[in-house]
Amino acid sequence: MGAASSSPAANLRGVRVAVVGDPGTGKSSLVVSVAKGHFPDEIGSVVPPTRLAADRVPITVVDTSSRPEDRKETMAECITADAVVLTYSYDCPATLQRACKFWLPELRRIKLKAPVILVGCKMDLIVRDDEQRQLSHERLTAPIMHAFPQIVTCTQCSALHQIQVYEVFDYAQKAVIHPIDPLYDQETRSIKPRCMAALKRIFLLCDEDKDEALSDEELNKFQVRCYNTALQPAEILSLKRVVQQHMPLGVNDNGLTFIGFLYIHALFIEKRMLEDTWTARQPEPIKRKLPTHPGAPLSDIPHHREVATPECATTRRAQISQNPSAAEAGERERERGGGGAMAAAAAATAANLAGKQGVRVVVIGDPGTGKSSLVVSVATEQFPENVPRVMPPTRLPADYFPDRVPITIVDTSSSPEQRAKLIAECQAADAVVLTYACDRPGTLERLSSFWLPELRRLQLKAPVIVVGCKLDLRDEQQVSLEQVMAPIMQTFREIETCIECSALRQIQVPEVFYYAQKAVLHPTAPLFDQEAQSLKPRCVRALKRIFILCDHDRDGALSDVELNDFQVKCFNAPLQPTEIAGVKRVVQEKMPEGVSDNGLTLTGFLFLHALFIEKGRLETTWTVLRKFGYDNEIKLRDDLIPTIKRAPDQTLELTNQAIDFLRGIFNMFDTDNDDALLPAELDDLFSTAPEHPWAANPYIDCAERNVLGGLSLEGFLSKWALMTLLDPANSFANLIYVGYSGDFGSAFTTTRKRRVDRKKQQTQRNVFQCYVFGPRGAGKTGLLQSFLGRQSADAHGERFAANTVDLSGSRKTLILREIPEEDVRSLLTDRESLAPCDVAVFVYDSCDEFSWQRARDLLVEVATHGENTGYEVPCLIVAAKDDLDQSPLALQESTRVSQDMGIETPIPISVRLRDLNNIFCRIVEAAQQPHLSIPETEAGKTRRQYRQLLNRSLMVVSVGAAVAVVGIAAYRVYAARKNTSS
Repeated sequence: MGAASSSPAANLRGVRVAVVGDPGTGKSSLVVSVAKGHFPDEIGSVVPPTRLAADRVPITVVDTSSRPEDRKETMAECITADAVVLTYSYDCPATLQRACKFWLPELRRIKLKAPVILVGCKMDLIVRDDEQRQLSHERLTAPIMHAFPQIVTCTQCSALHQIQVYEVFDYAQKAVIHPIDPLYDQETRSIKPRCMAALKRIFLLCDEDKDEALSDEELNKFQVRCYNTALQPAEILSLKRVVQQHMPLGVNDNGLTFIGFLYIHALFIEKRMLEDTWTARQPEPIKRKLPTHPGAPLSDIPHHREVATPECATTRRAQISQNPSAAEAGERERERGGGGAMAAAAAATAANLAGKQGVRVVVIGDPGTGKSSLVVSVATEQFPENVPRVMPPTRLPADYFPDRVPITIVDTSSSPEQRAKLIAECQAADAVVLTYACDRPGTLERLSSFWLPELRRLQLKAPVIVVGCKLDLRDEQQVSLEQVMAPIMQTFREIETCIECSALRQIQVPEVFYYAQKAVLHPTAPLFDQEAQSLKPRCVRALKRIFILCDHDRDGALSDVELNDFQVKCFNAPLQPTEIAGVKRVVQEKMPEGVSDNGLTLTGFLFLHALFIEKGRLETTWTVLRKFGYDNEIKLRDDLIPTIKRAPDQTLELTNQAIDFLRGIFNMFDTDNDDALLPAELDDLFSTAPEHPWAANPYIDCAERNVLGGLSLEGFLSKWALMTLLDPANSFANLIYVGYSGDFGSAFTTTRKRRVDRKKQQTQRNVFQCYVFGPRGAGKTGLLQSFLGRQSADAHGERFAANTVDLSGSRKTLILREIPEEDVRSLLTDRESLAPCDVAVFVYDSCDEFSWQRARDLLVEVATHGENTGYEVPCLIVAAKDDLDQSPLALQESTRVSQDMGIETPIPISVRLRDLNNIFCRIVEAAQQPHLSIPETEAGKTRRQYRQLLNRSLMVVSVGAAVAVVGIAAYRVYAARKNTSS
């Protein structure tokens, strides 16, 4: 569209700019210089208000005093100003500190609404090291702008040499006439709804034939109305060609669509040309040629640092996704070979959820390959004349790239004596940039012969970006980058991207670090298996869960409404009907089973994300995953699982609500209706969890199964009870994975402390944990196996057995935990080891006297530990192998010991004959009476007797004291009455 005319939208008669700052920072010199066009010979302490003539909106510049006694007047000028220029002296760092510690907080205190321009004056007094000056300015101002969002621009100037003096007030005027705040939300990094609604209204007003597109004639009328100039046919054709190249859905057969109209204005804001949205002038779009290779990003890189600003200026930039209203779909996918309808809004959202506070990039490579020049060039946006051998760590501010995560670039030395430091930096890096020189083939060969094998030897986990520097010196006859790098990338899968650049010509320098940052924030490894060329199982499981959560009607497909809800949840932008149709058309062309009559199937949903990843648009898939609570390991983020606070002798149990949910899940996946979940059905149930939680000990064989290996409902619930007891956080996470929508409090209840239960002589628990002690070969494992209905020969070293026990009309869950004899000593070193134990069983071989002696010793050790820690537990003695010849001495001794310690006599059982003497019911009964069956050692008896004696003594003393007090009181009453009567 044509050149912009004046800005009637601003509707301002003038802009008032107040200049404030410390004394001697160059305020008055700046005002005089911009008014006269040269540095003044003499300057007063405060220059009177100065009016700058302008073709459009004049500027009145108000100089202020820095004296404390004039502070009130200075602040009053700020309050009435349209913009404030805050100065500091570039050769005096203390003035910049004062700006941060006094002036900016003071402006915030007075609730200043005007935009602030932070200006470093006297830049001519700094040492003439341009690269260091630029780098310093970037690093200094980035955190200040982050802390004080009212700063619109940071720049530098020299009144003496007339460097960037006019630009200071141009920025100030621009911030007033073309403010960003009504158009753009800095927090969400998107066009504000009111702006979008206004643009939609304008589009509809200009769409005279109501065909949802602006024809050439309608575009020309729009141009004339806004700018009083007509568009030539060639200009209209060029405009539509630009839009179609970047946004195919922006143009159709009828003309420029609303998506294309929004895209143009998104470019205006992205390029910091806010006056173009306010007055609708068309900018010249900047196109970048991006590297392509198998697995490399193929989509257009988000624009960064492409705003035409004066040298040394750092402007807070608005980063806009290419489609502000919805994601790309349909024809774009056909032209570009894949992709998805949800991709465009992803980059602006995903990094916020990634949880990274910064990205550390280490640059390594052979000497002379351009490492330091690359670092300086990305920081200063120009080629350095003199470069130190090794640059100090360089920080790119958060607003450098769309993901808004700062980057720290660490240059390294290639000398052998610095090798240890280089290795340490690589191990600490989030990403590694490995350089070679395009004009020196030997440095390319060194990648495969030395650098990449060395990084692999260090077992480096960070992604690697291979960069060919000095692109301007490369022989044009050389083969393409893709041909050169394909075999290297095939051998070294840790390489994320290969790219060529030229620091001298400023070709693709920022892209190097954009890809490094992207490889960290949106990594490939958790999502995609490079060897198998397929999505990784954990990624598939997560996407399947997301699909099921979005399939509200449970028909196995996402309808148009469900797809739109998914788009809004993940990307905060709805899909148009034509876009939904385009998505499904692309999927159906390449995978017919991906679309059914009901909508997009799970196969199609997975196919879309495979396309995203294939085209390097990993931020789209990561945005989806992070919106649904996943971290970089594709499991639920830790902050979604509440911190569990409980006493050592408290446990967590499933609530009735959670149990009812699990019953429903069990029935849903019991597809053959045999009241048991076969292994395949159980795998399907947990197919939305990162892994099957019961695929390993202690859960794998801890519950009863039928002859076909099926898990009954009781066994299913028992496993959940065990997982909740041992690892409630993991239990809650898996409840969420399988579809539970309630919160932590609705899923679990915390039991009362066992000490309280013992005092109240009852318990409300439904799940009891029993520790099973005993010497080797006593029959502990056989007891656990019999609880699960198995023979001892079936044992595989399980340590837990969980099942339900019917007792007096109620059903309780009993969990048996086998404690190997050799583990008892280490167990009892923990003071709280018996806290979670509700009852302890001591098993001995009834035909082996030594077995009894060892069981007795274990009983004394456990009882002593309980007495010393306060975590006493009810205990039972089990005489196993009752079917064999019993040892009379063992029987006699065990009876005597049980009587002496105040617990029940040994319970004889025979696992081989399946004569269990109702042992499991008796264990639960003992657990339900926590004040009974607690063994008492001799030391315990002595302490008890001592406490009783002490209590009796205290009672006698108390009674005696009470009698004495009563006697004295009676005597005084008697004496008083006697005196009265006499």
